[in-house]
Amino acid sequence: MMLKIKLPLISLSLLFLILEGCLSFKPQADPTRFYVLDAVACPGDYRQDNKDYSIGVAIVEVPDYMDRPQIVSEINDNEVRIAEFNRWAEPMDKAVTRVITQDLAMILPSYNVNMAPWVRNEKRDQEVHVKIFEFMPRLYQGVVCLQAQYSVINVDKKEEVFSRRTSIVEPIYGNTNDYSIIASAMSGSLRTLSQEIADAVLSIHAQ
Repeated sequence: MMLKIKLPLISLSLLFLILEGCLSFKPQADPTRFYVLDAVACPGDYRQDNKDYSIGVAIVEVPDYMDRPQIVSEINDNEVRIAEFNRWAEPMDKAVTRVITQDLAMILPSYNVNMAPWVRNEKRDQEVHVKIFEFMPRLYQGVVCLQAQYSVINVDKKEEVFSRRTSIVEPIYGNTNDYSIIASAMSGSLRTLSQEIADAVLSIHAQ
């Protein structure tokens, strides 16, 4: 008889615990944040030159460790951190290509600057090819390091007319754990690279 009385009480207790557990499992907000690189060429970089000259920027080659959505940072010599919840909003090869194209268009406003893939038969006097060897925030040093090689190709002659390897160090101003600040510093390093490429284009065109 006592057993028949206790069973309903136990069942009610279990039901209460189940309901309490269900209420505690509320949907959680996705903690992932997404970032973009921006073209940040300054108005002081603008240069006026030939209006009908066309420049094409080929898709930039990036190292394999950058070929992922997560932001990769170096936290010590030979040790990196992959930020699972801090990601790029677009593939890095396309992001770098887009930013270099936009920066060049701002630095050289009288030139026609286009990004690959190009429309068939689209006119290009020069093509810019960039290969990235390193493009990573070094958090333990508070800087972004960009090492790259860029080349300028004469499209009509199908020959390389300029090539240079460069190393750029851009300070990270602010909290090195703030990924928006890191993205801004990375954009700044691309601006410096774009300025070097623009100088090369101008020197070739002046010959």
